[in-house]
Amino acid sequence: MQEPEALETEEALQSLLTSSTDRLFIVKFGAVWCKPCTDLQPSIDALKQELAETDRNAQVVLVDRTDDNDELFSTHDISKLPTVLLIINGEVRTKLARPDSADLRHQVLSLLAPPALVLDADF
Repeated sequence: MQEPEALETEEALQSLLTSSTDRLFIVKFGAVWCKPCTDLQPSIDALKQELAETDRNAQVVLVDRTDDNDELFSTHDISKLPTVLLIINGEVRTKLARPDSADLRHQVLSLLAPPALVLDADF
């Protein structure tokens, strides 16, 4: 799984979302000054690591609020921080406002296919 990508415009987000139609995009809308956003980040990092270790097709995207990207937040009707969108094939499958880490993990795993079974040479 790739490192979290930070985006600032709707065009950049749409370009990324259309780059891989079968990938689950975990898009976290937050702000550097937002305490709940910084509290959630370690859970997102742990989830990113878990998904990478099991070779799941997912990517974390970060969108931090600035004065220049109000349109991006309004386009996706983001009124609470943090809000996480789970997007597949350009479609928002789940919108989680101020999620706790267990609910976020559950929602992400429910949208992903189970990991492939890999048999070792001793099987």
